Amino acid sequence: MLLGALLLVLVASLPAPALAGPRAWLRLLVGCGSLLLTSALVWQAFDRGHVLVDGFPSKVLRYAAGDLRSAQEPNVVVIEGGSYVLNGVDAPTVQDELARLGYKTRVVRVAVSAANHFERYRVQEGIVQRLAGPADARQRWIYLAEVQAGYDRIPLSQFDQNQDSDRLYHYTTIDNSWNAWRAARSPGVEPPLHGRYHWSLLRHTLINAFSVGATSRYTAEASIELAGGDVTEMRQKSSAFHDLDAQVRLARRTDAEPRMLPWLHEVRETRSRRLWRRYLTDFVYFGLPTTSGVQLEHIRGFCAATKLPCISPDANVLSDLNDRKYWRDHSHMRKPGAKIYSRWLAQQLASTGVLRK
Repeated sequence: MLLGALLLVLVASLPAPALAGPRAWLRLLVGCGSLLLTSALVWQAFDRGHVLVDGFPSKVLRYAAGDLRSAQEPNVVVIEGGSYVLNGVDAPTVQDELARLGYKTRVVRVAVSAANHFERYRVQEGIVQRLAGPADARQRWIYLAEVQAGYDRIPLSQFDQNQDSDRLYHYTTIDNSWNAWRAARSPGVEPPLHGRYHWSLLRHTLINAFSVGATSRYTAEASIELAGGDVTEMRQKSSAFHDLDAQVRLARRTDAEPRMLPWLHEVRETRSRRLWRRYLTDFVYFGLPTTSGVQLEHIRGFCAATKLPCISPDANVLSDLNDRKYWRDHSHMRKPGAKIYSRWLAQQLASTGVLRK
């Protein structure tokens, strides 16, 4: 609708006599082409300039891009995810444990709370843009992709809650929105806004594409502080924890049924591999513990379905975490729990054979 309105304004601005004949159509086409070209150039200026949307995703972007640019270790591990990863994976602990096991590694966590897969992709786009050239041929780059039931089953999770926010405008690029639409139509997923999301997705995409309000959304990149890969002590009070006894029993079972939603391979994995293609050596999936049996079943089913390395919480790590003191709530770990899980994750990653000594 916004694009249509702009075209109507353009047509209305033409002199009345000029609206008859071939020249009118030529002028209209030239005008439309000029409008689209100008909009694309303005969008690129914001996207490629030294500006970012002021918010936590940009803080993560700046930290991750800086750490990856300076990585000289033979192994580089990029760990992506949402709030489970933000609260449950302590990058320094993973790195230290890998060093203890004999692997020199740079571990970089790219985790944003309440970010669906498409917002995460947009953050990672910004990171890759800021990397200087291809990876050193002597390095191995390993990408760890989070498996999480909520975000996997609701590709546009948080879309309902973030209407007209800077975060939503920023990640609804034409390419991202097209693929989000593909994912939302895929079998087995839950579309946002009870299925009535199409106009909202288009509206946000057009506002982004024509850089409407961009000057109020962006700020100088250098003024944005960095958010590192360690688990902080903020919001660490324990509450609403249910024991992991049922999860421990479930993890001991060997009858996981292979299940994977088609879009996770066709859209998510394909795009992530293409985005990081100049760097990646290996692609690994992993899932974090929670007290939710649904989450553990989802990870087990996914790992049984994929042909790639996939790390699912086993009975040992779940038993080690089976205490209220390790949990902030029913889903998110406190730092002591993150330390336990991160050491275990490093050991499991080493056992896959993707790292180089």
